[in-house]
Amino acid sequence: MWTRMTALTLMLMAGNVLAIGNSNNRYAAEWFGAFAPHTAMDMVERLPGFVLTENDGQVRGFAQAAGNLVINGQRPSTKHETLSTQLTRIPADRVEYLEVVAGDTLGGEFRGMAQVANVVLRDASSATTNLQSRLERAFTGTLGPDLTLSHLRRSGDTTLTGSIQFRAHPYPDQGTDSFRSAPGGELLEFRAKQNDWRQRRLALAGSWERSRGDRDNERLNLSYDRQANTLRQLSSVSDGRSALRSDTIYLGPRNVNMEIGGDFTRPFGASRLKLVALSSRHEFSTDDLVASYLPGRVEPAGLSGGGGQQVANRSGETVLRASWTQPLSQWTIEYGAEAAYNHLQSDLQVYSLNADGSRDKIEVPGAAVTVTEQRAELSVSGGRKLPASWRLDLGLAAEFSRLNVSGDSAAERSLQYLRPNIAAGWHQGDWRLHLSMARSIAQLNFNDFASFAEISNDRITAGNSDLVPQQEWQFESSLERAFGDTAKVNLVLSAARVSQLQDRVPLAGGFDGPGNLGSGQRYGAELTLDTALDRLHIPNARLRFNAYRQHSSVRDPYTATDRPSGNELPWRMTASFRQNFPAHRLAWGLSARFNGPFTAYLRNEIDEFRTQSPLVDGFVEFRNSARLTTELGVENMLDTAQRRYRIFYAPDRFMAAPAADELRLRHSGRVVYLRIKGGLG
Repeated sequence: MWTRMTALTLMLMAGNVLAIGNSNNRYAAEWFGAFAPHTAMDMVERLPGFVLTENDGQVRGFAQAAGNLVINGQRPSTKHETLSTQLTRIPADRVEYLEVVAGDTLGGEFRGMAQVANVVLRDASSATTNLQSRLERAFTGTLGPDLTLSHLRRSGDTTLTGSIQFRAHPYPDQGTDSFRSAPGGELLEFRAKQNDWRQRRLALAGSWERSRGDRDNERLNLSYDRQANTLRQLSSVSDGRSALRSDTIYLGPRNVNMEIGGDFTRPFGASRLKLVALSSRHEFSTDDLVASYLPGRVEPAGLSGGGGQQVANRSGETVLRASWTQPLSQWTIEYGAEAAYNHLQSDLQVYSLNADGSRDKIEVPGAAVTVTEQRAELSVSGGRKLPASWRLDLGLAAEFSRLNVSGDSAAERSLQYLRPNIAAGWHQGDWRLHLSMARSIAQLNFNDFASFAEISNDRITAGNSDLVPQQEWQFESSLERAFGDTAKVNLVLSAARVSQLQDRVPLAGGFDGPGNLGSGQRYGAELTLDTALDRLHIPNARLRFNAYRQHSSVRDPYTATDRPSGNELPWRMTASFRQNFPAHRLAWGLSARFNGPFTAYLRNEIDEFRTQSPLVDGFVEFRNSARLTTELGVENMLDTAQRRYRIFYAPDRFMAAPAADELRLRHSGRVVYLRIKGGLG
């Protein structure tokens, strides 16, 4: 696979080596005109050689949660609202240019990043409203609308943005489960399933900004996101000879996420002070039920048993951060201080269902848990230019936290960590090289302290009050070569030494759940290619390709042998092709993505997910006018099946031989959609 990828890369590089250059990695808004963009997100998706990394709401505090994108050189003062969501609120005609720079040039939390996209907006006063609508038809004939309305108004030095999104999408699929004994392979159960997933979402967001330059501004961001994702499943179960029962499953998870944040920046001579404050609240609840009925019956009189759970979780985070930036000799120095408070209150009730409809409570450890963490951080970082087109950046952060767990589980501990980092960058003509080394501390997912049940998988995951953050020493090198505006190749090599690696571990009472395994390592390589295809005699066309390969290793707590880290993709490949026909105002394109197996290693099973073949999508686009575009597309054109393979051990994986296995196949069919994007003024 890598040999073919390398050959294709070299061929395309050779074909474009004479192109006219854009060595500054800056792309004027007009460069994106062939892609008929309507929002800044449409433009970022087409930046040659750039892959957007979203801000990560699951990492510690504010500084480490930064994605690789800024707007007018400034990071949005939000943590949980994604960068892509914010970009969809910015109309494309408000963008002056996009540029890709090394994170070291921005300083602060971007030090160490090889690529950061900067979306620079026009200063002119105006008002623009954008409408994006999508109507999709699932293979069952069910229709799902998706509507997003956004507005941006600029007057003088003040900018207001707002958006509202409503989505009601069906995600039906159908398939079979084959549950067999091992090693004999006798069919124990065969299940024919119909799944009806539905998502309903209402999202509101807005921002206010007053800017008198990148060193003198104020911003305020607000967001509200409410989602309900429900599943209704009906299964006919047999042993291959006769009907055994009928199963029904209902899952009703609901999420509400709210966030308010803002920042304040002021110059003091050549120095700058920046203050950031944000607060987020999250609510999760679900009422899940699985019921078994006599063969061919689903009415209450045929009930034979089942079970369910009720969950109510509330969590939140409050962050305050201050930073002071000043020049010092040839260095630019930044001092930072951050304080954060995180909390979670979780309540779980699990029960079995009797034939008469009555419920018996099942006692689960860690069912009612309260978790709090107070954290403080001090940091200093600095960067300077070096001879021969090099740049050096150094940083050190010290964090101190106190963690408290109460309720069904109890624990209290104090944690202290140092996080040094160093980065060096070189830029000469069309070449860029970036080297970095850093220590990172992962944010604990407080939900891992609480137990929960997976009703559809007949599985209980126990909470673990002894969790500590995973720690990594990360090493990365990035080499980029641009060939004018027409092609760009980027190769990233990475390695990590991990301590307190988080995965599944044995817990008391015969359960398992999240825990710290010890030490591990991870090595990766990522290749990104973005090129025009004129040299291959395909006019007005571009190809974008990305491939990632990773190897990881950790000692398994059950088998005492090395295995890959759980819940990580070993490889992935994506490719997209687009060709424009300007004279006819038409465009068409194809995209494909293919992932390796996603594997979880649990107490009594190995659970693997994978797609059986690439997921291929296609579209045809018509540009009705400068402000209106219509797109007709088909997703999952090959009707690719999702494959899940579970290997069971009894009583757990200390046993070398499996006791049973289960193969699940799901077909979600082809999805046809119509998308209309346009400006309203």
